[in-house]
Amino acid sequence: MSLGDNPSTVLTSAKDYFNEGFKRFRHNQFPEALEAFEQALELEKNNGLYMTFYGYLLFLVDPERRDQSEELLRAAVKSGHRQALPDAHLFLGQILKLKGKIEHAHKHFELALALNPGSIEAKRELRLAEMRQKDNGGGDKPGFLKNLFKK
Repeated sequence: MSLGDNPSTVLTSAKDYFNEGFKRFRHNQFPEALEAFEQALELEKNNGLYMTFYGYLLFLVDPERRDQSEELLRAAVKSGHRQALPDAHLFLGQILKLKGKIEHAHKHFELALALNPGSIEAKRELRLAEMRQKDNGGGDKPGFLKNLFKK
C-alpha cells in the first residue's frame, strides 16, 4: 500500500504505517492518518503506541465511536507501553471530559503530566479544571498546579 506523497514509496511494516500516520497527524490530515494507524495496528495488534493513536484519531474522525476509542485507549494504558502512556492518558482524559466524567478526566490529565512534565496540553487541561473549580466556589482547595509550580 502507498499512503505517502510519493507513490513509489511502499509501506510494508507496522512501523512504516505508523510513521506515515504520525506525519499526517502532525499535518492535521486526520482521515489519512487514521487509515495509516489502522494498518499499523492490524499488523501489530498489541502495540500500545499504535492503539493510542488509532484510538484517538478514530475519535477525532468519527466522534460517534468514542466508546470504541475509549476502549482502545484503556487497552493502550493497560499495555504499559512507556512511549504511549503519556498520550494515552491525555487522549483518554479528553474523551472522558467530553463525556462529562470530569473527575476521571482530571486524574488522567494528572497522570499524563506526571509521565511527561513537558506536556503543554495536560498542563492546560489541569489549569482549566482548576479555574472551573475556582469559579464554582471550590477555590479554597489547593490546586495541583499550585503545588507543581511552588518555588
